[in-house]
Amino acid sequence: MKKCKDIEETTKVFEKHLPETERFNQLVENVKTSLTPIPKIAIKALYKYFTDDPGLFFGRDDMYEREQAKAAKDEGFLWLDGQMYRINTGDPAVKKAVGAIEKLSKFLEEDASSKFYELTARDIEFEMSIENIRFWRKYFELEF
Repeated sequence: MKKCKDIEETTKVFEKHLPETERFNQLVENVKTSLTPIPKIAIKALYKYFTDDPGLFFGRDDMYEREQAKAAKDEGFLWLDGQMYRINTGDPAVKKAVGAIEKLSKFLEEDASSKFYELTARDIEFEMSIENIRFWRKYFELEF
């Protein structure tokens, strides 16, 4: 256990001394990797989780997405709350993705310098935030 703790502490020190752009890119890659085993419809619910949106609700015309959500529920990625699908944060893959997204969010909100934040936001022309759908589309390469 001590060895694991030493590795964790070493990783934190190493990450703290990486240039901001490298650290940001590493955190983005960690998120992308963690999202790999999660179905697209569950990633959509995960996005809603981070925006405090209650979940996914499908109308009568949304049969394809409803079927995708049911399959993701059957696999344990989502749970059904009445007629709304929500992300299952207890699923190990989802839990790993949540942790990676929270680390990236912490970097953006607390660790990144204002200069890094402003220059990057100016280049991409939108707010650098986990709550911004354009951020998810650009950096996590998602289409939804």
